[in-house]
Amino acid sequence: VCDVTMNDCPIIYVSDNFQNLTGYSRHEIIGQNCRFLQAPDGKVEAGSKREFVDDGAVFNLKRMIQEGREVQQSLINYRKGGKPFLNLLTMIPIPWDTDEIRYFIGFQIDLVECPDAISGQELGGVTVNYKHSDIGQYIWTPPVPNQLESDNGQTLGVDDVSTLLQQYNPNGLVSDWHKSSWDKMLLENTDDVVHVISLKGLFLYLSPSCKRVLEYDGADLVGNPLSSVCHPSDIVPVT
Repeated sequence: VCDVTMNDCPIIYVSDNFQNLTGYSRHEIIGQNCRFLQAPDGKVEAGSKREFVDDGAVFNLKRMIQEGREVQQSLINYRKGGKPFLNLLTMIPIPWDTDEIRYFIGFQIDLVECPDAISGQELGGVTVNYKHSDIGQYIWTPPVPNQLESDNGQTLGVDDVSTLLQQYNPNGLVSDWHKSSWDKMLLENTDDVVHVISLKGLFLYLSPSCKRVLEYDGADLVGNPLSSVCHPSDIVPVT
């Protein structure tokens, strides 16, 4: 699902099957424009001439989306790691609250792996039985956020941090998701203990480095007063 009201029409939701088809994790996909699938390395500048995909197919997709119309287009896309696949992409505009288009919902099918999913033709396009296709997982194994949080308090895995660092471009356009994820990455990987304290001196949040520096799990300190980890003689100067 893409939000056309946001800068560069970023992806705001992906299904498990989309992750399985492309090999990219949800953290790598959310916030990006769909064009990242048009190159083996996942890096495509807006408006650039396509090197690995038919420019005509890309132009048709762009034109129909700008006009707010439904479109179906087959084109070469690339999985994580650079493996190509023939993607039959169907994009459907969705209004929200008003008559203005807010979202585009995309449906993908690998025409080589799932040719039987094509069930017929109509109005210059083809009808696809998406329930018919069982997309096997491609390389990527989704992280278990709850497990990550219980182990070290981090919500971004190693692969997600690596992806954010690779995509960092101080001079380029970045989505709100990338900005918030970048802030979260810095917060979760800093050597210093970052904490939030209420006006009454209670811990509201502590960064994962708390375990290494203070030898306390952050979750164990949340809700407790600052005095629980401070020497009595330091309480007045600190507060």
